[in-house]
Amino acid sequence: MIGLCFFNGGYSLGALCGGLTSTPGLGAVNQLVDSEGPSIAYAAAYRFALF
Repeated sequence: MIGLCFFNGGYSLGALCGGLTSTPGLGAVNQLVDSEGPSIAYAAAYRFALF
């Protein structure tokens, strides 16, 4: 919730979910935000989390 309040579009929450490889967390963030920003940030962070 803090990331949603202070950062535009929920990018930080999407990146956090991607870094933790938490797909259910991304689903929760997508319900809170009306943009595709969290999904894009998730996809960017997810590939680095797998290394």
